[in-house]
Amino acid sequence: MSTAEEAYGFRHALLREAAYQLQLPGDRARLHRLAILATEAACGGRLPAPGPLSVTLAGEAPAHPADAFAAELADHARFAGDSPDVAALRRAFLRRAALHAERSWRLEEAKRRWRELADASEGADRGVALCRAGVVAYRGGQPRAAEELASAAVAILRGAGDPATTAVALETLVMALKDLGRLADADALAAEALEAARRAGDTSRIGSVLQRAAVIHQTLGRVDDAERDFLEARRLFAEIGNAHGGAVVTGSLAILYQQRGRIAEAEAAYREAIAAHRASGDRRSAGIGLQGLAGILRTTGRLTEARVAQAEALALARDAGDRISEGVALGQGAVLLKEEGRFEEAERAFRDALAVSRETGARSAEGVDLLNLGNLRVNMSRPQDARRNYAEALAIFREIGEHRMAASVLTNLASLQVSAGEVEEARRNLESAVETHRAVRDPFALGVATGLLARVHAADGNIPEALRQSDEALGILRSCGHRVFEGEVLCNASRILLQAGRTEEARASWNAGASILRELGSTSRLKRQEEECRAACAKAGIAPFGMPEKS
Repeated sequence: MSTAEEAYGFRHALLREAAYQLQLPGDRARLHRLAILATEAACGGRLPAPGPLSVTLAGEAPAHPADAFAAELADHARFAGDSPDVAALRRAFLRRAALHAERSWRLEEAKRRWRELADASEGADRGVALCRAGVVAYRGGQPRAAEELASAAVAILRGAGDPATTAVALETLVMALKDLGRLADADALAAEALEAARRAGDTSRIGSVLQRAAVIHQTLGRVDDAERDFLEARRLFAEIGNAHGGAVVTGSLAILYQQRGRIAEAEAAYREAIAAHRASGDRRSAGIGLQGLAGILRTTGRLTEARVAQAEALALARDAGDRISEGVALGQGAVLLKEEGRFEEAERAFRDALAVSRETGARSAEGVDLLNLGNLRVNMSRPQDARRNYAEALAIFREIGEHRMAASVLTNLASLQVSAGEVEEARRNLESAVETHRAVRDPFALGVATGLLARVHAADGNIPEALRQSDEALGILRSCGHRVFEGEVLCNASRILLQAGRTEEARASWNAGASILRELGSTSRLKRQEEECRAACAKAGIAPFGMPEKS
């Protein structure tokens, strides 16, 4: 039963609609025109006429008090008649409504208004509006929508004879294709976008496209090409005083340095980029930088700092409406929960991250989530579930051409196979992984895989080679500053030394490795290592190293 107030409201709405419909079409149009005039008058008068529509928003009129009502004004203009003047007025209002929504980070509304403007426009203006909608979709973590919109824009703008506009539309399409895992297509279009930007003589756009191309080169394992393009993009941005573009490139260089094991340089670059983005008010980019920094803090054992950085990155992604970055930050949070031994919470967090990655179509992020979920399920003693996760992740990375990440999946699968006694299968996977890690020059991943090869040689009884591989792995990991895996390899080496009958050296190696894992708060790794140490010591007929015997 409704209240009297609700009943009145319902009837009032009906009465209002009935009164509106009783008006003749011409009278209704005049009412809408009066509403436009009244709203503009209340906001200081007629809005200034907009300049030519531009994909870069160059020359846009400054904000105006009427912008908050621009969406309503556009709706009024829709019903205010069908003259060319009224149609032009509606396009101007739609444009202001879209820009106002962008400034307010209401990205879904901004995308809708740009699409409405595209539907109300023709020729190059239609292509520009579609491109703007694609840019907003990408900023909102919607690569599928961005790809659809940018593809439509490119189809129009390629024939418009405007290389500057075409370059922007192509760059937007490149970004969307990269996130969707279509790396070969993205690589080819990046070359076309770079050519268009050079024809236009747009130095800032050249730098931006070079940065996008470098990210693709890096993902495909062409790290020398990636570093060359990153450095050239940074030089161009510095030359023209584009601080924001320089900060974006610095953040990308941080990722490359991290991959190549140059951890101190990577951390410094992340911090430099984050500071620049904060200074410019670019909260979304600051959040992306914080995600990378959180990864370094975690792998170098600063878990408390990593948790703070990850939580801020998640908050900034949500504040910006960036769903892809939100999914990545959720996945990072799940990894931290796993390291702390909070397995049930970590599994729920991984499911949340996977849901976002699948919703947005971010294939690479989905593969990373599946890989990390598999690692969690190994720790939860659910090897079959882990194998399924690894198989799914491997299929994704092979499909999209991310060979480096495919090799990381093989490394983690091999670790599971070694523990299960599947030594030959583990050897094949590790040899393949090592070959890829050397080719793309990823020393951290190479150190992890080399440490696992030591376990394979130990299982074969080749103790000298196992110890040599352990020493090599330790050297690589220490040079990268990855203390978590240094601790793991030391613990693994203790069992190889024990197998060789070198008990005191084994005890020292165990104490050093366990001390690192304990110091870093890596509870789950330490627990697993303790279980394997107990078994090895029992087999050798000695008391567990540094642990009380289980009752």
